[in-house]
Amino acid sequence: MLLTNSTSTDVIIGISTIAIIIYLYVKHQYSYWKRLGVPQLKPTFPLGNYQFALPKGLQMGAYTDHYYRAFKKMGAPYGGVYIGLTPNLVITDADVAKTILVNDFNNFTDRNMYSSKHQPLSVNLLSQKGDEWKSSRAKFTALFTTSKLKLFIDFASQGKQDLITYLDHFADGKKDVAIHQVTSLFVADIISMILFGINANSFNSENTDFKNFGRAVFDSFTPLFQLKLLMTHCYPKLAQFLGIGNLQKEIEDFGNAYVPKAVEYRMKNNVRGTDFLQLLIDAKEAGMDLTMDEMVSQSFIFMSGGLETSSSSSMIALYELAKNEEYQTKVREEIYRIKEKYEGKTSYDSLMEHTYLQQVLSEVLRLYPLITNVYRVCVQDYTMQGRDLVIEKGTPVIFPLIGFHRDPDYFPEPLKFDPSRFDDKNNKHKGYFPFGAGPRNCVAARLGIIQSKLAIVAIIENYEISLSPKTPEALELVENTFTLSFKNDIYLKLKKIQK
Repeated sequence: MLLTNSTSTDVIIGISTIAIIIYLYVKHQYSYWKRLGVPQLKPTFPLGNYQFALPKGLQMGAYTDHYYRAFKKMGAPYGGVYIGLTPNLVITDADVAKTILVNDFNNFTDRNMYSSKHQPLSVNLLSQKGDEWKSSRAKFTALFTTSKLKLFIDFASQGKQDLITYLDHFADGKKDVAIHQVTSLFVADIISMILFGINANSFNSENTDFKNFGRAVFDSFTPLFQLKLLMTHCYPKLAQFLGIGNLQKEIEDFGNAYVPKAVEYRMKNNVRGTDFLQLLIDAKEAGMDLTMDEMVSQSFIFMSGGLETSSSSSMIALYELAKNEEYQTKVREEIYRIKEKYEGKTSYDSLMEHTYLQQVLSEVLRLYPLITNVYRVCVQDYTMQGRDLVIEKGTPVIFPLIGFHRDPDYFPEPLKFDPSRFDDKNNKHKGYFPFGAGPRNCVAARLGIIQSKLAIVAIIENYEISLSPKTPEALELVENTFTLSFKNDIYLKLKKIQK
Protein backbone atom coordinates (compact mmCIF):
# COMPACT_ATOMS: atom_id res chain seq x y z
CA MET A 1 0.00 0.00 0.00
CA LEU A 2 1.43 3.37 -1.05
CA LEU A 3 1.91 6.13 1.52
CA THR A 4 1.83 8.78 -1.16
CA ASN A 5 0.91 8.96 -4.80
CA SER A 6 4.59 8.60 -5.78
CA THR A 7 6.43 5.28 -5.70
CA SER A 8 9.82 7.03 -5.59
CA THR A 9 8.70 9.13 -2.62
CA ASP A 10 7.52 6.00 -0.79
CA VAL A 11 10.89 4.35 -1.40
CA ILE A 12 12.70 7.40 -0.03
CA ILE A 13 10.44 7.45 3.05
CA GLY A 14 10.99 3.73 3.61
CA ILE A 15 14.77 3.97 3.31
CA SER A 16 14.85 7.05 5.53
CA THR A 17 12.74 5.31 8.17
CA ILE A 18 15.06 2.30 8.19
CA ALA A 19 18.11 4.59 8.40
CA ILE A 20 16.61 6.48 11.35
CA ILE A 21 15.79 3.24 13.17
CA ILE A 22 19.35 1.97 12.64
CA TYR A 23 20.78 5.34 13.75
CA LEU A 24 18.70 5.36 16.94
CA TYR A 25 19.56 1.74 17.71
CA VAL A 26 23.29 2.34 17.22
CA LYS A 27 23.16 5.51 19.32
CA HIS A 28 21.32 3.64 22.07
CA GLN A 29 23.77 0.73 21.93
CA TYR A 30 26.80 3.03 22.05
CA SER A 31 25.50 4.73 25.20
CA TYR A 32 25.29 1.44 27.17
CA TRP A 33 28.21 2.15 29.47
CA LYS A 34 27.21 5.79 29.97
CA ARG A 35 23.81 4.66 31.18
CA LEU A 36 25.56 2.47 33.78
CA GLY A 37 27.83 5.31 34.88
CA VAL A 38 30.93 3.57 33.53
CA PRO A 39 33.54 5.68 31.68
CA GLN A 40 33.72 4.73 28.03
CA LEU A 41 35.83 5.46 24.96
CA LYS A 42 34.08 7.06 22.01
CA PRO A 43 33.03 4.39 19.48
CA THR A 44 32.62 4.73 15.73
CA PHE A 45 30.11 2.69 13.75
CA PRO A 46 30.38 -0.05 12.53
CA LEU A 47 33.53 -1.29 14.34
CA GLY A 48 33.03 0.52 17.63
CA ASN A 49 36.43 0.78 19.33
CA TYR A 50 37.95 -2.03 17.29
CA GLN A 51 40.78 -0.47 15.30
CA PHE A 52 41.69 -2.81 12.46
CA ALA A 53 39.65 -3.61 9.38
CA LEU A 54 42.07 -6.44 8.53
CA PRO A 55 43.02 -8.38 11.69
CA LYS A 56 45.70 -11.09 11.75
CA GLY A 57 44.57 -13.50 14.41
CA LEU A 58 41.77 -15.35 16.11
CA GLN A 59 41.13 -12.56 18.60
CA MET A 60 42.04 -8.96 19.41
CA GLY A 61 45.67 -7.91 19.68
CA ALA A 62 48.04 -5.67 21.60
CA TYR A 63 46.15 -2.48 20.72
CA THR A 64 43.93 -3.08 23.76
CA ASP A 65 46.85 -1.59 25.69
CA HIS A 66 45.48 1.76 24.43
CA TYR A 67 42.23 1.01 26.24
CA TYR A 68 44.14 0.18 29.39
CA ARG A 69 46.20 3.38 29.36
CA ALA A 70 43.17 5.55 28.56
CA PHE A 71 41.19 4.28 31.55
CA LYS A 72 44.22 4.35 33.86
CA LYS A 73 44.69 7.99 32.91
CA MET A 74 41.10 8.60 34.02
CA GLY A 75 41.86 6.83 37.32
CA ALA A 76 39.18 4.23 36.50
CA PRO A 77 39.53 0.59 37.67
CA TYR A 78 37.53 -0.41 34.59
CA GLY A 79 35.93 1.16 31.55
CA GLY A 80 33.67 0.40 28.63
CA VAL A 81 34.44 -0.12 24.95
CA TYR A 82 32.48 -1.52 22.02
CA ILE A 83 33.62 -4.25 19.68
CA GLY A 84 31.23 -3.84 16.77
CA LEU A 85 28.03 -3.07 18.66
CA THR A 86 28.79 -5.27 21.66
CA PRO A 87 29.70 -3.59 24.97
CA ASN A 88 32.94 -4.98 26.45
CA LEU A 89 34.27 -4.18 29.93
CA VAL A 90 38.03 -3.48 30.16
CA ILE A 91 39.66 -4.15 33.55
CA THR A 92 42.61 -1.98 34.64
CA ASP A 93 42.84 -2.80 38.36
CA ALA A 94 44.81 -5.90 39.39
CA ASP A 95 42.66 -6.59 42.45
CA VAL A 96 39.48 -6.44 40.37
CA ALA A 97 41.14 -8.70 37.79
CA LYS A 98 42.09 -11.29 40.41
CA THR A 99 38.59 -11.22 41.91
CA ILE A 100 36.98 -11.92 38.53
CA LEU A 101 39.53 -14.47 37.30
CA VAL A 102 40.01 -16.39 40.55
CA ASN A 103 37.69 -15.61 43.46
CA ASP A 104 34.45 -15.24 41.50
CA PHE A 105 35.38 -17.49 38.59
CA ASN A 106 31.98 -19.22 38.64
CA ASN A 107 30.44 -16.01 37.31
CA PHE A 108 33.00 -15.81 34.49
CA THR A 109 33.64 -19.37 33.34
CA ASP A 110 33.60 -18.75 29.59
CA ARG A 111 36.15 -17.18 27.27
CA ASN A 112 35.04 -14.77 24.58
CA MET A 113 36.52 -16.91 21.80
CA TYR A 114 34.71 -17.51 18.53
CA SER A 115 33.88 -20.99 17.30
CA SER A 116 31.61 -22.35 14.61
CA LYS A 117 29.82 -25.68 14.32
CA HIS A 118 30.79 -25.56 10.65
CA GLN A 119 34.46 -25.79 11.73
CA PRO A 120 34.85 -28.51 14.39
CA LEU A 121 38.55 -27.61 14.72
CA SER A 122 37.54 -24.25 16.22
CA VAL A 123 35.72 -26.00 19.09
CA ASN A 124 38.53 -26.59 21.58
CA LEU A 125 39.66 -25.72 25.10
CA LEU A 126 40.08 -22.07 24.14
CA SER A 127 36.55 -21.62 22.83
CA GLN A 128 34.44 -24.22 24.64
CA LYS A 129 31.89 -22.99 27.15
CA GLY A 130 30.17 -24.17 30.32
CA ASP A 131 29.88 -27.89 30.96
CA GLU A 132 31.47 -28.70 27.60
CA TRP A 133 34.64 -26.86 28.67
CA LYS A 134 34.62 -28.44 32.15
CA SER A 135 34.45 -31.89 30.61
CA SER A 136 37.28 -31.22 28.17
CA ARG A 137 39.43 -29.55 30.80
CA ALA A 138 39.13 -32.57 33.06
CA LYS A 139 40.07 -34.88 30.21
CA PHE A 140 43.12 -32.97 29.04
CA THR A 141 44.51 -31.80 32.38
CA ALA A 142 45.31 -35.45 33.06
CA LEU A 143 47.57 -35.44 30.00
CA PHE A 144 49.88 -32.74 31.39
CA THR A 145 50.86 -34.18 34.75
CA THR A 146 54.51 -34.12 35.82
CA SER A 147 54.95 -37.80 34.99
CA LYS A 148 53.60 -37.24 31.46
CA LEU A 149 55.84 -34.19 30.93
CA LYS A 150 58.89 -36.20 32.02
CA LEU A 151 57.97 -38.80 29.43
CA PHE A 152 57.68 -36.16 26.72
CA ILE A 153 60.95 -34.37 27.49
CA ASP A 154 63.06 -37.52 27.62
CA PHE A 155 62.82 -37.81 23.85
CA ALA A 156 61.79 -34.29 22.75
CA SER A 157 65.37 -33.00 23.19
CA GLN A 158 66.69 -35.37 20.52
CA GLY A 159 66.57 -32.67 17.85
CA LYS A 160 69.25 -30.52 19.52
CA GLN A 161 72.04 -31.72 17.23
CA ASP A 162 70.07 -30.69 14.13
CA LEU A 163 69.82 -27.19 15.62
CA ILE A 164 73.57 -26.99 16.31
CA THR A 165 74.47 -28.27 12.85
CA TYR A 166 72.19 -25.67 11.29
CA LEU A 167 73.54 -22.78 13.38
CA ASP A 168 77.15 -23.69 12.67
CA HIS A 169 76.52 -22.44 9.12
CA PHE A 170 76.00 -18.95 10.59
CA ALA A 171 78.58 -18.88 13.38
CA ASP A 172 81.90 -17.02 13.59
CA GLY A 173 81.09 -14.21 11.22
CA LYS A 174 79.71 -16.29 8.37
CA LYS A 175 76.23 -14.73 8.46
CA ASP A 176 73.81 -13.08 10.88
CA VAL A 177 70.91 -15.36 11.73
CA ALA A 178 67.18 -14.50 11.84
CA ILE A 179 66.61 -16.08 15.23
CA HIS A 180 62.81 -16.40 15.08
CA GLN A 181 63.11 -18.69 12.08
CA VAL A 182 65.55 -20.84 14.07
CA THR A 183 63.43 -21.08 17.22
CA SER A 184 60.32 -21.77 15.12
CA LEU A 185 62.01 -24.69 13.36
CA PHE A 186 63.36 -26.10 16.61
CA VAL A 187 60.03 -25.82 18.44
CA ALA A 188 58.26 -27.38 15.43
CA ASP A 189 60.55 -30.40 15.83
CA ILE A 190 59.89 -30.56 19.59
CA ILE A 191 56.12 -30.30 19.19
CA SER A 192 55.99 -32.90 16.42
CA MET A 193 57.84 -35.30 18.73
CA ILE A 194 55.70 -34.52 21.79
CA LEU A 195 52.35 -34.56 19.99
CA PHE A 196 52.83 -37.23 17.35
CA GLY A 197 56.13 -38.99 18.09
CA ILE A 198 57.71 -38.08 14.77
CA ASN A 199 60.72 -36.00 13.79
CA ALA A 200 59.52 -33.20 11.51
CA ASN A 201 63.13 -32.74 10.36
CA SER A 202 62.41 -29.03 10.00
CA PHE A 203 66.05 -27.93 9.62
CA ASN A 204 66.71 -30.31 6.75
CA SER A 205 63.62 -29.89 4.61
CA GLU A 206 62.16 -26.84 2.92
CA ASN A 207 58.62 -28.17 2.95
CA THR A 208 57.29 -30.11 5.90
CA ASP A 209 53.72 -30.43 7.04
CA PHE A 210 54.57 -28.85 10.39
CA LYS A 211 56.33 -25.81 8.97
CA ASN A 212 53.48 -25.28 6.52
CA PHE A 213 51.00 -25.62 9.37
CA GLY A 214 52.79 -22.90 11.33
CA ARG A 215 52.84 -20.57 8.35
CA ALA A 216 49.13 -21.14 7.75
CA VAL A 217 48.18 -20.34 11.36
CA PHE A 218 50.27 -17.21 11.82
CA ASP A 219 51.35 -15.92 8.40
CA SER A 220 48.67 -16.84 5.86
CA PHE A 221 46.10 -14.04 5.83
CA THR A 222 44.42 -13.25 2.54
CA PRO A 223 42.24 -10.10 2.45
CA LEU A 224 39.11 -12.27 2.16
CA PHE A 225 40.09 -14.33 5.20
CA GLN A 226 40.87 -11.16 7.16
CA LEU A 227 37.40 -9.85 6.37
CA LYS A 228 35.99 -13.10 7.74
CA LEU A 229 38.05 -12.62 10.92
CA LEU A 230 36.73 -9.07 11.18
CA MET A 231 33.18 -10.41 11.08
CA THR A 232 33.91 -13.02 13.77
CA HIS A 233 35.48 -10.34 15.99
CA CYS A 234 32.88 -7.59 15.63
CA TYR A 235 29.67 -9.43 14.75
CA PRO A 236 30.11 -13.04 15.97
CA LYS A 237 26.39 -13.91 16.05
CA LEU A 238 25.95 -12.83 12.45
CA ALA A 239 29.14 -14.70 11.51
CA GLN A 240 27.81 -17.88 13.14
CA PHE A 241 24.46 -17.47 11.35
CA LEU A 242 26.31 -17.15 8.02
CA GLY A 243 28.55 -20.14 8.83
CA ILE A 244 31.77 -18.11 8.71
CA GLY A 245 34.84 -19.84 10.15
CA ASN A 246 37.96 -18.33 11.71
CA LEU A 247 40.47 -20.98 10.63
CA GLN A 248 42.28 -21.22 7.30
CA LYS A 249 41.44 -24.13 4.99
CA GLU A 250 45.04 -25.40 5.13
CA ILE A 251 44.71 -25.89 8.88
CA GLU A 252 41.45 -27.79 8.57
CA ASP A 253 42.91 -30.00 5.84
CA PHE A 254 46.00 -30.81 7.92
CA GLY A 255 44.10 -31.64 11.12
CA ASN A 256 41.31 -33.57 9.45
CA ALA A 257 43.74 -35.64 7.38
CA TYR A 258 46.68 -36.24 9.68
CA VAL A 259 45.24 -37.02 13.11
CA PRO A 260 42.49 -39.51 12.08
CA LYS A 261 44.92 -41.38 9.82
CA ALA A 262 47.54 -41.59 12.56
CA VAL A 263 44.99 -42.81 15.12
CA GLU A 264 43.54 -45.39 12.73
CA TYR A 265 46.99 -46.68 11.79
CA ARG A 266 48.11 -47.15 15.40
CA MET A 267 44.90 -48.81 16.51
CA LYS A 268 44.75 -51.19 13.54
CA ASN A 269 48.43 -52.16 13.68
CA ASN A 270 48.85 -52.14 17.45
CA VAL A 271 51.59 -49.51 17.13
CA ARG A 272 52.36 -47.55 20.30
CA GLY A 273 54.01 -44.18 20.64
CA THR A 274 55.35 -42.17 23.55
CA ASP A 275 53.49 -38.98 22.80
CA PHE A 276 50.34 -36.92 23.29
CA LEU A 277 48.47 -38.76 20.54
CA GLN A 278 49.12 -42.11 22.25
CA LEU A 279 47.76 -40.71 25.51
CA LEU A 280 44.58 -39.73 23.68
CA ILE A 281 44.28 -43.20 22.16
CA ASP A 282 44.90 -44.86 25.53
CA ALA A 283 42.30 -42.64 27.19
CA LYS A 284 39.75 -43.47 24.53
CA GLU A 285 40.42 -47.20 24.79
CA ALA A 286 40.14 -46.95 28.58
CA GLY A 287 36.59 -45.68 28.21
CA MET A 288 37.01 -41.90 28.12
CA ASP A 289 34.33 -40.27 25.99
CA LEU A 290 36.57 -38.85 23.24
CA THR A 291 35.29 -38.18 19.73
CA MET A 292 37.60 -37.89 16.72
CA ASP A 293 36.61 -34.25 16.37
CA GLU A 294 37.79 -33.66 19.96
CA MET A 295 41.08 -35.43 19.32
CA VAL A 296 41.67 -33.34 16.20
CA SER A 297 40.62 -29.99 17.68
CA GLN A 298 42.57 -30.35 20.92
CA SER A 299 45.67 -31.51 19.03
CA PHE A 300 45.30 -28.41 16.87
CA ILE A 301 45.11 -25.98 19.77
CA PHE A 302 48.10 -27.49 21.57
CA MET A 303 50.12 -27.53 18.37
CA SER A 304 49.29 -24.02 17.18
CA GLY A 305 49.52 -22.49 20.66
CA GLY A 306 52.83 -24.15 21.42
CA LEU A 307 54.41 -23.30 18.09
CA GLU A 308 54.14 -19.53 18.30
CA THR A 309 54.30 -18.86 22.02
CA SER A 310 57.33 -21.08 22.72
CA SER A 311 59.27 -20.02 19.64
CA SER A 312 58.57 -16.32 20.28
CA SER A 313 59.42 -16.44 23.99
CA SER A 314 62.69 -18.21 23.11
CA MET A 315 63.44 -15.59 20.46
CA ILE A 316 62.76 -12.66 22.80
CA ALA A 317 64.82 -14.21 25.62
CA LEU A 318 67.76 -14.65 23.23
CA TYR A 319 67.33 -11.04 22.06
CA GLU A 320 67.48 -9.74 25.63
CA LEU A 321 70.42 -12.00 26.53
CA ALA A 322 72.26 -10.77 23.44
CA LYS A 323 71.73 -7.19 24.64
CA ASN A 324 73.01 -7.93 28.13
CA GLU A 325 76.24 -9.91 28.45
CA GLU A 326 75.92 -10.15 32.24
CA TYR A 327 72.57 -11.97 32.02
CA GLN A 328 73.84 -14.19 29.23
CA THR A 329 76.93 -15.22 31.21
CA LYS A 330 74.82 -16.02 34.25
CA VAL A 331 72.49 -18.25 32.18
CA ARG A 332 75.47 -20.03 30.58
CA GLU A 333 77.16 -20.69 33.92
CA GLU A 334 73.91 -22.19 35.21
CA ILE A 335 73.66 -24.38 32.09
CA TYR A 336 77.21 -25.72 32.53
CA ARG A 337 76.70 -26.39 36.24
CA ILE A 338 73.48 -28.35 35.64
CA LYS A 339 74.94 -30.16 32.64
CA GLU A 340 77.81 -31.42 34.79
CA LYS A 341 75.44 -32.51 37.55
CA TYR A 342 73.27 -34.51 35.13
CA GLU A 343 76.25 -35.83 33.10
CA GLY A 344 75.19 -33.99 29.97
CA LYS A 345 71.66 -35.42 29.87
CA THR A 346 68.63 -33.18 29.36
CA SER A 347 65.56 -34.18 31.34
CA TYR A 348 62.53 -32.67 32.99
CA ASP A 349 64.37 -32.58 36.33
CA SER A 350 67.43 -30.86 34.87
CA LEU A 351 65.30 -28.22 33.16
CA MET A 352 63.47 -27.50 36.42
CA GLU A 353 66.82 -26.61 38.04
CA HIS A 354 67.40 -23.74 35.62
CA THR A 355 66.14 -21.22 38.15
CA TYR A 356 67.86 -18.15 36.70
CA LEU A 357 66.72 -19.05 33.19
CA GLN A 358 63.20 -19.31 34.65
CA GLN A 359 63.60 -15.75 35.97
CA VAL A 360 64.64 -14.62 32.49
CA LEU A 361 61.61 -16.26 30.90
CA SER A 362 59.30 -14.85 33.58
CA GLU A 363 60.59 -11.39 32.78
CA VAL A 364 60.16 -12.06 29.05
CA LEU A 365 56.53 -12.97 29.65
CA ARG A 366 56.07 -9.84 31.75
CA LEU A 367 57.53 -7.35 29.30
CA TYR A 368 56.36 -9.23 26.20
CA PRO A 369 53.22 -11.26 27.10
CA LEU A 370 52.82 -13.67 24.19
CA ILE A 371 49.06 -13.88 24.59
CA THR A 372 48.12 -10.21 24.51
CA ASN A 373 44.78 -10.41 26.35
CA VAL A 374 42.83 -12.60 28.72
CA TYR A 375 39.08 -12.84 28.02
CA ARG A 376 36.11 -13.87 30.05
CA VAL A 377 32.33 -13.65 29.60
CA CYS A 378 29.93 -13.02 32.46
CA VAL A 379 27.64 -16.07 32.60
CA GLN A 380 25.26 -14.71 35.24
CA ASP A 381 24.54 -11.18 36.45
CA TYR A 382 27.35 -10.14 38.77
CA THR A 383 27.53 -7.28 41.27
CA MET A 384 31.10 -6.05 41.45
CA GLN A 385 32.29 -6.10 45.06
CA GLY A 386 32.41 -2.69 46.70
CA ARG A 387 31.31 -0.92 43.53
CA ASP A 388 28.00 0.27 42.16
CA LEU A 389 28.09 -1.84 39.00
CA VAL A 390 26.19 -4.91 37.88
CA ILE A 391 27.88 -6.74 35.02
CA GLU A 392 25.06 -8.24 32.99
CA LYS A 393 25.02 -11.82 31.80
CA GLY A 394 26.67 -12.14 28.39
CA THR A 395 29.03 -9.18 28.82
CA PRO A 396 32.58 -9.87 27.53
CA VAL A 397 35.42 -8.77 29.83
CA ILE A 398 38.92 -7.89 28.56
CA PHE A 399 42.15 -7.98 30.60
CA PRO A 400 44.89 -6.28 28.50
CA LEU A 401 48.05 -8.10 29.60
CA ILE A 402 50.55 -5.63 28.17
CA GLY A 403 48.79 -2.90 30.11
CA PHE A 404 49.05 -4.78 33.40
CA HIS A 405 52.58 -6.07 32.81
CA ARG A 406 53.94 -2.64 31.84
CA ASP A 407 52.12 -0.68 34.53
CA PRO A 408 54.54 1.19 36.84
CA ASP A 409 52.03 0.78 39.68
CA TYR A 410 52.85 -2.94 39.63
CA PHE A 411 56.35 -3.03 38.12
CA PRO A 412 58.72 -0.09 38.73
CA GLU A 413 60.65 0.93 35.59
CA PRO A 414 58.32 -1.32 33.59
CA LEU A 415 60.18 -1.05 30.25
CA LYS A 416 63.46 -2.18 31.80
CA PHE A 417 64.25 -5.87 31.30
CA ASP A 418 65.25 -7.09 34.75
CA PRO A 419 65.13 -10.82 35.66
CA SER A 420 65.85 -9.96 39.31
CA ARG A 421 62.16 -8.99 39.64
CA PHE A 422 61.54 -12.72 39.95
CA ASP A 423 64.30 -13.56 42.47
CA ASP A 424 61.71 -14.44 45.10
CA LYS A 425 59.64 -17.33 43.77
CA ASN A 426 57.12 -16.78 46.58
CA ASN A 427 56.34 -13.26 45.35
CA LYS A 428 52.87 -13.32 43.78
CA HIS A 429 53.64 -10.31 41.52
CA LYS A 430 50.41 -8.39 41.56
CA GLY A 431 49.20 -7.67 38.02
CA TYR A 432 51.12 -10.58 36.45
CA PHE A 433 48.93 -12.94 34.39
CA PRO A 434 51.09 -14.43 31.58
CA PHE A 435 49.01 -17.62 31.36
CA GLY A 436 45.74 -16.20 32.65
CA ALA A 437 44.66 -17.01 36.20
CA GLY A 438 42.16 -19.15 38.04
CA PRO A 439 40.64 -22.46 36.90
CA ARG A 440 40.70 -21.39 33.25
CA ASN A 441 44.41 -20.64 33.01
CA CYS A 442 46.55 -22.30 30.32
CA VAL A 443 46.56 -26.06 30.85
CA ALA A 444 49.83 -26.49 28.92
CA ALA A 445 51.78 -23.60 30.49
CA ARG A 446 54.51 -25.82 31.93
CA LEU A 447 54.99 -27.55 28.59
CA GLY A 448 55.37 -24.18 26.84
CA ILE A 449 58.05 -23.07 29.33
CA ILE A 450 59.90 -26.36 28.91
CA GLN A 451 59.93 -26.00 25.12
CA SER A 452 61.38 -22.49 25.45
CA LYS A 453 64.03 -23.68 27.89
CA LEU A 454 65.10 -26.46 25.54
CA ALA A 455 65.72 -23.97 22.73
CA ILE A 456 67.56 -21.41 24.87
CA VAL A 457 69.75 -23.98 26.63
CA ALA A 458 70.81 -25.54 23.33
CA ILE A 459 71.87 -22.18 21.88
CA ILE A 460 73.47 -20.49 24.91
CA GLU A 461 75.40 -23.65 25.76
CA ASN A 462 77.08 -23.64 22.37
CA TYR A 463 77.28 -20.00 21.24
CA GLU A 464 78.03 -16.54 22.53
CA ILE A 465 75.35 -14.31 21.04
CA SER A 466 75.23 -10.59 20.30
CA LEU A 467 72.89 -8.28 18.41
CA SER A 468 73.35 -7.80 14.69
CA PRO A 469 73.44 -4.19 13.41
CA LYS A 470 70.25 -5.15 11.53
CA THR A 471 68.37 -5.47 14.81
CA PRO A 472 67.01 -2.31 16.48
CA GLU A 473 67.56 -1.66 20.17
CA ALA A 474 63.81 -1.32 20.73
CA LEU A 475 61.22 -3.64 19.22
CA GLU A 476 58.04 -2.20 17.72
CA LEU A 477 54.86 -4.19 18.32
CA VAL A 478 52.38 -5.26 15.67
CA GLU A 479 49.04 -4.46 17.26
CA ASN A 480 46.53 -6.50 15.25
CA THR A 481 47.87 -10.03 15.84
CA PHE A 482 46.49 -12.58 18.31
CA THR A 483 49.92 -13.49 19.70
CA LEU A 484 52.56 -10.83 20.28
CA SER A 485 54.66 -10.08 17.21
CA PHE A 486 57.05 -7.39 16.05
CA LYS A 487 57.56 -5.23 12.99
CA ASN A 488 61.29 -5.90 13.21
CA ASP A 489 63.16 -9.09 12.41
CA ILE A 490 65.63 -10.04 15.13
CA TYR A 491 69.09 -10.96 13.83
CA LEU A 492 71.88 -12.26 16.04
CA LYS A 493 75.59 -12.81 15.63
CA LEU A 494 76.89 -16.18 16.85
CA LYS A 495 80.36 -17.10 18.10
CA LYS A 496 80.96 -20.82 18.54
CA ILE A 497 82.14 -21.78 22.02
CA GLN A 498 85.14 -24.14 21.80
CA LYS A 499 84.88 -26.91 24.38
